[in-house]
Amino acid sequence: MRETSMLADEKPGTDPITPVAPPSTGAAAILAELCAGRLSAAEHAEACLRRIAQRDDEIKAWSHVAPEQVMAEAERLDRVPPGERGPLHGLAVGVKDVILTADMPTRYNSPGHAGRAAGIDAACVAILRAQPPIRTLSCRNHPDSLFHQG
Repeated sequence: MRETSMLADEKPGTDPITPVAPPSTGAAAILAELCAGRLSAAEHAEACLRRIAQRDDEIKAWSHVAPEQVMAEAERLDRVPPGERGPLHGLAVGVKDVILTADMPTRYNSPGHAGRAAGIDAACVAILRAQPPIRTLSCRNHPDSLFHQG
């Protein structure tokens, strides 16, 4: 059983989040746990999805989250033999809503682009996917970065 830790923004008496849920543990520590086999991609994905569900109504950081897709990808990653894993294997990565992704809508934080999917990956996303393998989610722009937050 893993230890639990209180996150900086949690209040005493609330349920603690496991250390694999952002932001309590940095990417390097999570990768070390994934590489050592002490943490599975599915466990990390569940922790991330749980944290998003707990906080996103308030902070509205995510424009697109597909839990079934994330978990299916995490379970697929867990089946990849250790010798075939890339340097970012199993780490959840958020992709800004202004970056093209083949499998998620790119909204540019604007209702005028709602539901549009590019069908191709931007070079930075393609590079991440080439690091066998990686999961991605789509996150909003900072509200001050554009005129409209959608």
